[in-house]
Amino acid sequence: MVTHTPLPAATAHRLVLGLRERFPGIAFGWEHELRFGSEPAYEALRESDWWPRPTGSYPPCDPLEWTLPMTKLLARLPAADLEHVLAVATELAGTEASTTLAGDAFVELAAPGVGKDAALAQLARDRGITAGEVVAFGDHLTDVGMLAWAGLGVAVANAHAATLAAADEITASNDDDGVALVLERLLGSD
Repeated sequence: MVTHTPLPAATAHRLVLGLRERFPGIAFGWEHELRFGSEPAYEALRESDWWPRPTGSYPPCDPLEWTLPMTKLLARLPAADLEHVLAVATELAGTEASTTLAGDAFVELAAPGVGKDAALAQLARDRGITAGEVVAFGDHLTDVGMLAWAGLGVAVANAHAATLAAADEITASNDDDGVALVLERLLGSD
């Protein structure tokens, strides 16, 4: 881990309370540095999806009992319109947290300014690399800023509509090796 900007526990608690009020049945998981924590309701959803519990996870507890900062807070509500949940989470977060969708399972909340675009930009700056020298690939909302920042932002064909719109180039779907096709072209595959 190069840098770590966590979401304060008090902010996470406020967001949990606000989301629970708006969406009864919502379940929460979270990351603390490199370990995973969750409430029992989130664990039940993971088990129903056959997701293994990460090694080194914390014992399940209510997120309101968690007192350490969170690398990110995950809000999951099966069968919900996650873009609506994201919109509400964004409204509740205001300037105290960043929000995104990383896939079709949950909304992610993190500290303000935390995202793939900010991390990639910092990593590049630290190594003397300009945005124009960077190729980034993405498929969901969490990738939009990164694709816009990179010199060449590439979305896979089956990406979210906003990700497709932010990309400089669209490649084949991830199921059809879209990333590999671009890398082979750029690196001169034999």
